[in-house]
Amino acid sequence: MRPRKIPQPISVWSFDSDSLTDARLRAQIATRLADVLYRVMTRQPDDALTQRLQLTEALTWPVIPERITFSGGVSEYVYGRETRPLGDIARELGLAVRELVDTGSIPLALDALPHGIRATVIGASQFTVQVSGKTTHAENQSMLPLRNVPVVFPQLTLDHVVDSHEVQLAIESACRLREIDRQALMALAFVWQGDPEYSRLRAVCDGIYRALCTPARTTPLVIVIDGDVGRLIGQILVRELGAGSQVISLDGVALQDLDFVDVGQMITPPGVIPLVIKSLVFDAVQSD
Repeated sequence: MRPRKIPQPISVWSFDSDSLTDARLRAQIATRLADVLYRVMTRQPDDALTQRLQLTEALTWPVIPERITFSGGVSEYVYGRETRPLGDIARELGLAVRELVDTGSIPLALDALPHGIRATVIGASQFTVQVSGKTTHAENQSMLPLRNVPVVFPQLTLDHVVDSHEVQLAIESACRLREIDRQALMALAFVWQGDPEYSRLRAVCDGIYRALCTPARTTPLVIVIDGDVGRLIGQILVRELGAGSQVISLDGVALQDLDFVDVGQMITPPGVIPLVIKSLVFDAVQSD
């Protein structure tokens, strides 16, 4: 590995969008971020900025890497497939990272991937199978089975008193974050806490109805709850609020954000619906 001159830290690490019009500052920021990558990849001691940017615990090194790949938008500049500036620091950062590789500062062989900007996540898919509880609402089963249904998991706090407006806003916010149209196929998942009092159930249903069922749905909506209130939620939505025949409400199943589910046909008896849950997991791969 060739010796490398470490760039001086930027004295102020806060800037607004107008600062990105300054070519000198863009290059300085990109060089500093590339230095963070250099420190991590060459196991240098973390400086203050590296520590601030880390979202997880520091990496462990059970194996010594020999090759390196890049994904995401910046990788297009690393691999030289894109050269145009696009109004951010991606071009400067990509060039700074490529210089680290070309000069041997990062002593790893570079492998080019064909899906740069279209492969922003590298992980593994974990499949698990669960079955719903018996207290489900599935009057219209003609839509089953459903495959690859994206899970929307709003940040709901269902205290003793449930605010239907807050439920609505949480669902709408979760759909925006996942970039899912609120009338599109989805599985709405949340955690039920407390007693199944009608006033609380109705408030949750009012929020779901206003967020996802106005107008009445023409695409399937699968509601998945870990608590034992699936049938009650479904009946209130469909029979009292007129949410439409495309609503299925299941309970006894725990999901999380970024999951996808396959929903099977009802098994009778005992009157349960199987689900295949596809979760994206991240882990370190160890070698013998």
